[in-house]
Amino acid sequence: MKKSTLKIDLQSIQTDKRVLGRALSLIENEDAAASPWYESLYKSTGKARIWGFTGAPGAGKSSLINVLIKEIRNNLNLSVAILAIDPSSPYTGGAILGDRTRMYESGNDEKVFIRSSASRGKLGGLSSKTPEMIHVLDAAGFDIIIVETVGVGQGELDIMRIADVITVVLSPHNGDSLQTLKAGIIEVADIFALNKSDLSGINNLEKDLKFGLSLGSSLISENPEIIKTSTVSTEGVADLLSKLNKKSEQLSSNGEQVRRRHAALSFEFDYLARDMTYQILEDLQDLKDLKKNLNQKIKLREVSPREASSELLTAFKSKLKLI
Repeated sequence: MKKSTLKIDLQSIQTDKRVLGRALSLIENEDAAASPWYESLYKSTGKARIWGFTGAPGAGKSSLINVLIKEIRNNLNLSVAILAIDPSSPYTGGAILGDRTRMYESGNDEKVFIRSSASRGKLGGLSSKTPEMIHVLDAAGFDIIIVETVGVGQGELDIMRIADVITVVLSPHNGDSLQTLKAGIIEVADIFALNKSDLSGINNLEKDLKFGLSLGSSLISENPEIIKTSTVSTEGVADLLSKLNKKSEQLSSNGEQVRRRHAALSFEFDYLARDMTYQILEDLQDLKDLKKNLNQKIKLREVSPREASSELLTAFKSKLKLI
């Protein structure tokens, strides 16, 4: 069956992974064909648990998630969707999308769905379409949605804006552990998974982490959990799942989950509004010409970027009054 003949509605994305994959592709590619059915699907969202995983490259996020999936399926019998965000090349715009190779075995489970998505040059560790893709997976009926961010450094923290519970994955081989624990990544965790616990240096990493936490509290969790994990021996994975469930239940009972989800929707709305406003600027030919002209003046140092931006904004406002 050709992709173009696949009917996309609530029932079909809940029963056919091909349709779900097609729906996610339309959202990711900003296809206008997504608008009619996406609006109806959105009304069926808000039920799934959303767990975010972030951390530096090489910390073992994908491998840890793979083992966690097995733990979820074997012990909880819940369905799981994984949305893994991979970095895009700043030169070609392409992405390797290699995370799902580490989860291949889990992907054979009918109750598991794995999707890789390119960041498309967006900062923050997610792509601009990540929130909407989460909504589609939520509507598809998955009990748990795991979002794995681009693992780059201290600035890729948008995961805190869209996930219910955030796990920061650290490992002892990423150089100076104190360097990895500076403000930013250390402040967004509900749970710290000290992965590759079979490696030397894991105890020093734990000590440095506790020291780092003593210098300043987390932005989102008063007492973040610290768990040692290993994807080889599966040490700590059952404990990690237990802590994730406990945190989800706690957030649900004290109203914090509602607050976080409302904040996530406000973040998504603001992001899309800015993106669409910028698109208007790009679509109006006279403003595109003005932008090109101002850009040339900046290069010749005839105007500063600040002055040029102000002039473009003034022209934009004037143009909007005429529309």
